[in-house]
Amino acid sequence: MSSPGARATWLVGAAGAAGGALNAALCFLEWPVQAGNESFEWHVIPAGAFHGGILAGAVFGAGLRVAGRRLRVQLAVALPLAWLAGFVSWIPLDYSAFEAPWLVALTWPFRERWPDPVFYPLWFFGLVALLYHLSLVRLRSRRSGPLECALFTSASGVLGSLYWWIEWETWYLSPFHGVIWGVPVGLATAHALRKLSTASS
Repeated sequence: MSSPGARATWLVGAAGAAGGALNAALCFLEWPVQAGNESFEWHVIPAGAFHGGILAGAVFGAGLRVAGRRLRVQLAVALPLAWLAGFVSWIPLDYSAFEAPWLVALTWPFRERWPDPVFYPLWFFGLVALLYHLSLVRLRSRRSGPLECALFTSASGVLGSLYWWIEWETWYLSPFHGVIWGVPVGLATAHALRKLSTASS
């Protein structure tokens, strides 16, 4: 039987995957507008699900690993975690949306000149992971409810993806897609934190 922490992580990951899949479906349908003047095939939807699931589930699970540590430890892992989440979550999108061969997709940030590999995973939605992790530090300490969790995770999705959407000249899709990902992740986060609090009491 899986532990409460594992179940909570899978729940949050599933919520992130649902939001990511819906966002990818909207990009596939080119609704409300075409994203970055790009057209996508249907398989961008499972790629988007993986993308959204990693940004939520992996960050939540990693946060649980350091939840009992001192604040400076929780903050110290924020940037490496964000870089790794941005790197891994972009791999299937690079393959699906931009037709990169698997070997290229698996090494995508390292195709760029130094110091771009340091920053690219952050610009490619790693900032979403960074803000979500920092939000979790606050949300866990306050034992926040669904509304506050949804607000914080939506803000993470919106602000963390803003640079990306500005670069694609469709900045107004940032709040749209950020909220679609953030609300289910926030509600799942609130439920998971409540369950974990009950299990530990």
